[in-house]
Amino acid sequence: MEKMDTVILPELSMFLNTLHFQMGNSRSALLPCLHAAQDFEGYISDDAIRDISQSLEIPVNEIEEVINFYTIFRRKPVTKTVLHVCNDPLCKMAGVDTVFHTIRHLPDQDNSGEDLLIEKAPCLRLCCHTPTVSIQDELLRIPLQQGRSKQISSSPFHSKTMIMGTNRIITKNCGKNRTCTLMEYWSKDGYQALKTVLTTPRDKVIDEIKASCLTGRGGDSFLTGIKWEKAATSGHKSRFVVCNASEADPTSFKDRVLIEDDPHSLLEGMIIAGYVLQAAKGFIYINGDYEFALQVLSNAIIDAREAGLLGTNIMGSNYSFDIEVRRGAGRYTSGEETALLESLEGKCAYPRGKPPFPTSTGLFGKPTIINNVETFCYIPKILRMGAKEFRKIGTDTSKGTCLISVTGDVINPGLVEIPYGKTFREVINGLCGGLSDSHRLQAVLVGGVSGKFLTGNDLDMPISLDVLTRSGLSLGPGSIVVFNETRKIKQILLRISQFFAAECCGKCPSCTQGTLFQMSLFNKPGNLNIKKEEIRVLNDFDELMQKRTICRMGKTALNATFSALKLWPELIA
Repeated sequence: MEKMDTVILPELSMFLNTLHFQMGNSRSALLPCLHAAQDFEGYISDDAIRDISQSLEIPVNEIEEVINFYTIFRRKPVTKTVLHVCNDPLCKMAGVDTVFHTIRHLPDQDNSGEDLLIEKAPCLRLCCHTPTVSIQDELLRIPLQQGRSKQISSSPFHSKTMIMGTNRIITKNCGKNRTCTLMEYWSKDGYQALKTVLTTPRDKVIDEIKASCLTGRGGDSFLTGIKWEKAATSGHKSRFVVCNASEADPTSFKDRVLIEDDPHSLLEGMIIAGYVLQAAKGFIYINGDYEFALQVLSNAIIDAREAGLLGTNIMGSNYSFDIEVRRGAGRYTSGEETALLESLEGKCAYPRGKPPFPTSTGLFGKPTIINNVETFCYIPKILRMGAKEFRKIGTDTSKGTCLISVTGDVINPGLVEIPYGKTFREVINGLCGGLSDSHRLQAVLVGGVSGKFLTGNDLDMPISLDVLTRSGLSLGPGSIVVFNETRKIKQILLRISQFFAAECCGKCPSCTQGTLFQMSLFNKPGNLNIKKEEIRVLNDFDELMQKRTICRMGKTALNATFSALKLWPELIA
């Protein structure tokens, strides 16, 4: 079919031509094109879809399917100002309903909808600055000053997050309310690990990572060195490095802080991984609503290229490697590693079955290593201090430090870096100052919305991989949420169940049905208790979801409910 000229979006036409030059008619360009179209017009028009379809040679109906799958994309024009009010559990606890009501009734705000569109939205991931709003996809602090809607303005900002901990290995440059620049990072021995690696045999680098016993910090706790070795020793010549910066859990923000405060640590870790794999290209897949973090990363990549740390012949070596940042477009499942690969390839973020694993068949069918931001940030630190020194930190079975996002009813919410082995009590009462306003502890949610509850009797449990596993727990995305005695557990479970019902991708019927049934248990008129027969049905769904769902979400979506019912049997009629 003959390609028609672009008549409505000349900017998009130039963008498409650039993508053609970089990657040809690749479906992988679909999400960047959709983001570009929406950035230019505020929504994705029929004309934009037609132009993208013709340029990338993707049928219109397939593009429509992708647009409808992701929550960030819009198909209809919206008002000049779009304001999203975070509606997830932590902001709910912080009084977001009052904020929502207040903004909707600002003085002199006409209700015609022509100037300001106010919507509730999934997590905006400023969990220690609750409640949160976003205007035109840019995050703002609360409370807003009351006034006319025309007085509401937006600009990206660097959110200062309190960083706590005594063994701060990867957060030394964080918590200063500014981004660590390339010059500052270099002055603190930044990129020196890369310089050494470029003259070291690749298998020796892998051996050092293996010797450190570094585990992935994205929830699976798989040994990083083993993962890298599997990908590096595969038979394919073409390989990829992917950073999972899609923090999909509404209780975690540690990766965002690392990106905003210390982006070059992430870049150095990825370049080292690329060298080990002899990969030519790396991708950072970041939340579509991380506007400031995206800006920070883009600037850091430009600085690194100009300094000869990215691109051709890095640091004068014969190794060339570059990194591209890709924006996600919503959906909890995008954080699952195989679903992330599908999204990078321009498809809906449906998880793939395993095996094969990404280390053998990953991005574009090639061997791929996927680690999250925190894991990559450890790499240059370990190579500088040595695996032996790193192993001295932590416990016999869990080496090094870990990052935990601590939120909820504590005096000092923020990001904690601790050596494995610290107890929950030391984190909550020691580093985070305990509960506020002399309240008593009711519960602690460990491991995000797919995690489980603990009570005050469990606070002396050490935070280590083996102890948590024996207790049926996981740090998951690395988060702890503290609830005082005034919080209603059923309301918390309602918000969690609503989240999973909304974020289920629909690929596995048992997950779709199970998450909807779970939500119905806590969304009863009159706040009625759950019946024993309903618990039996939920158990049946859980068995099906354990056996038949593909991704981690389906296997963990009911965790919080079951742990709560065990701790508080009075929830059952």
